[in-house]
Amino acid sequence: MKNNKKEKNNNIKKFIPIIVLAVFVFLVGIGYSLSAVSFDLPGNNKNTLKTGTLIISLDSTKDLDLVSAVPTADSDGISSDPYTFKISNTGTVDSKYQISIVDDEEKYTSDNCLDKKLANSKIKYTLTESETATENDVKTLPDDGIIKEDLVKVDSNKTYYLRVWIDSQAGNEVAGKHFHGKVKVKAIIGDRTNYDTGA
Repeated sequence: MKNNKKEKNNNIKKFIPIIVLAVFVFLVGIGYSLSAVSFDLPGNNKNTLKTGTLIISLDSTKDLDLVSAVPTADSDGISSDPYTFKISNTGTVDSKYQISIVDDEEKYTSDNCLDKKLANSKIKYTLTESETATENDVKTLPDDGIIKEDLVKVDSNKTYYLRVWIDSQAGNEVAGKHFHGKVKVKAIIGDRTNYDTGA
């Protein structure tokens, strides 16, 4: 009987490291799944969003809309009022993030213009870290809307100035079309590189 009890105690001792390891792996998994976050920053608001170690501040009161807009020369687009936001890292590790411009479906619905969406290929933009932009900064909005991938260091921040306008080369096909957008920031903390966190 003593041998059975001793054998049982030895078996339990063998499983303790396995149980501790399983709990550790589980906690690490939860930490990494919580590290992928996504923020949508609608226009015309003063917002501060915080999760984990990243703070996203929207300092702009400008809407990210193109309604009744006309094709605009790049020289005029780069001098328009910017949509301004800041990304800060208050954590203990550097954080990767991705910035994109996505359709503001809620605004399209409320304005009853879902059938009047302006194609991304007709939208020009600049995204700069300085208040002024140059014609070298001008790009066409890609189909996936991704406009920047970068890293913010611990205890630092980055301020961005975003401008959008209709391409001056656009023709009559843009007449009556609308663009209602919002900035989306996807943050990846740690070594994860999967940005697919949803809208």
